Amino acid sequence: MKECVFDEVLEKHERIIFHLIHKYGIRDADGEFYQEGCIALWRAWEEHDASLSRFSTYAYYAVSRTFLDKIRKDNRKLEQYRDWMQRMRVDDAVREDVLGMDERVLAEIRKVLTERQWVWFEQYVLRERSLPEIAESEGVSVHAVKNWGRLAREKLKRLLVRVGYV
Repeated sequence: MKECVFDEVLEKHERIIFHLIHKYGIRDADGEFYQEGCIALWRAWEEHDASLSRFSTYAYYAVSRTFLDKIRKDNRKLEQYRDWMQRMRVDDAVREDVLGMDERVLAEIRKVLTERQWVWFEQYVLRERSLPEIAESEGVSVHAVKNWGRLAREKLKRLLVRVGYV
């Protein structure tokens, strides 16, 4: 069988691929199964031992096995997707941008500010809470929160100039 080229083998045995696609009721709009069938036919052509069986029999079972494996694999992926969709909540898929800023910029700002300055920035600038509200929630005086803001503004100005926002 090796004396001929694969194009001849494909031409002669292509009907096996179409038969199995029809037999298994496969809708092959993208030609995925046809391509897998051609690859299986080529592998069968490469591996076939003429002393053991006829090529057409070997090719039929090779293509059939390939299709069944692909169907099982596709079904397994579909089941995993369905399981994931059942576990998934809408809240997990939709992440609200609470802070309303680019996360990379926020990460840079977070690196520059101290813990207390970050509290001022997050609460006062991003969440628009008042200084007395912040002071009460942090258990400090309004003057302390103002001081955090003053020091943070200086650092923010330097950062924004360095990054090119100002």
